Amino acid sequence: YAKFPRNNEIKQHTSALHSTLQTMGIICSCVILFKMVVSMMQRWFLWMFPEVWSVFVVGVLEITNGCLDLATLDGIGLRFVLCSFYLSLGGVCTMIQTYAVTNGLHFCKYVVCKFMEGGISFLIAYIIQWFLLHEDEKIRLSPAFLVTVLTVVLLIVFSIRKSEKTCRNFQPVI
Repeated sequence: YAKFPRNNEIKQHTSALHSTLQTMGIICSCVILFKMVVSMMQRWFLWMFPEVWSVFVVGVLEITNGCLDLATLDGIGLRFVLCSFYLSLGGVCTMIQTYAVTNGLHFCKYVVCKFMEGGISFLIAYIIQWFLLHEDEKIRLSPAFLVTVLTVVLLIVFSIRKSEKTCRNFQPVI
């Protein structure tokens, strides 16, 4: 004969289902919200900027649309380097989703570390593309730009300790 679940087991399953649906609702809401924000930005003012900057901003805000927009850019080297940056960064949408479902996360420190990780990936991908791609496919950045990116990454590394102290009480609105 079949054994029926007890009330306690039913409550545990119901609680787990409720928690899962709540988490998925938060994640889906963030994706929809950022898709709307990106669409409005593209319609209102991103069209005024060069395509590279528009694609960069979209990718920083939301990784899926940013990677999709990479197809519109010329040059495999540029797409390779930006894709590496996007995949390491994850986008602001992903950062907010992570914060929403994670307890005890220092949001400012997390954001700073993700941008540092994105910068490091950008630099590594830039170096790798010099070995993998043909001469006409490589992107060429000025040494001043590369020094600036490296300097920013190093400043972030050395300021993480300070950002943890100043951002401890920061709570973004979700």
